[in-house]
Amino acid sequence: MEKIKIRELLGMKQEEIALLLEITRSQWAMYETGKRDLPTAAKLKLAEMLAFVQKKDSYWKKELPIHKEQTLQKKKKLEDLIVINKHHQFITELKLKDIKKKYNVNFNRLKTMRYFEMNPQKLSKKENLLLEVMSNRAKNEIEKKGLLKQLEIEVKLETLQEEEKVLKKKLNDLG
Repeated sequence: MEKIKIRELLGMKQEEIALLLEITRSQWAMYETGKRDLPTAAKLKLAEMLAFVQKKDSYWKKELPIHKEQTLQKKKKLEDLIVINKHHQFITELKLKDIKKKYNVNFNRLKTMRYFEMNPQKLSKKENLLLEVMSNRAKNEIEKKGLLKQLEIEVKLETLQEEEKVLKKKLNDLG
């Protein structure tokens, strides 16, 4: 085992380990770099500490109530995130449905305008002007709520659906 990793396993600083092992910080530092060995009493104490800390996670999950509390908080957070995600999906679906509807309405408006263009009738200037205004309005709406905007919202919806799967998997993994 790397000696530097010992501090990580114990979750302590050099000074703290040195105090618990009843040695100086410089003795510990030299031990970590391999320049010096520890006194026998310090080695035994260190071995006992490491053996205790390295017990299986199942032992610690029972022994440390904070783990259970943290797990419950994690579960609650995941449940909250799933609810929020579902809400975002619902809103996004409504938005997509609305945009598709408006797109289709305006596309149909353009088809109607095309009919008048292809079938010239004796329309007054006022009627021609109205058709031009309607056509321009439809084109503007299609540009705003066109296929690219629909694609953007579809991707957002699919992303939210995938996020929901990830959240549910994490929740299931908690048990």
